[in-house]
Amino acid sequence: MEALRDIPIEQLIPHRPPMILVDKLLAYSSKGACCELAILPNHVFLQPEGVPAHIGMEFMAQTLAAMNGYQSRIEGRPPDVGFLLGTPKFESSVPFFKQGQRLKVEVTLVWGDDELRQFQCKIEDFDSLEVLQTATINAFVPNDLDGYLKQEREA
Repeated sequence: MEALRDIPIEQLIPHRPPMILVDKLLAYSSKGACCELAILPNHVFLQPEGVPAHIGMEFMAQTLAAMNGYQSRIEGRPPDVGFLLGTPKFESSVPFFKQGQRLKVEVTLVWGDDELRQFQCKIEDFDSLEVLQTATINAFVPNDLDGYLKQEREA
């Protein structure tokens, strides 16, 4: 059986460089997942102060995508495309993630098992385990992406 952390992340999420922002899937269950990432000098959003805290939302969204992508992999399908609908709650104790910092991103399903879902998410410093951000994320994963997009174009 393959180890989660050995699966190239681009096989689990629909994103492509330079927009792949998580490095590895560390843990998976049908109710949650955990990814790791490092803020490297070539990070697409790196500024002199670091990566702005609001990018943490995308770290969380890509962890959701990796969770969904691994489930798709188990079922022999390519990764699904999902949409972040919003966050009714977002808290950050940092204005920036620092260059060189390693982060652990955890997502846990709160409700939903079809197209609409809500997740509780958090980002921790990988080494100190200090919680840096928390959020509630609402997501939409259409069962028929092509049909959904066609419907949206015709609306």
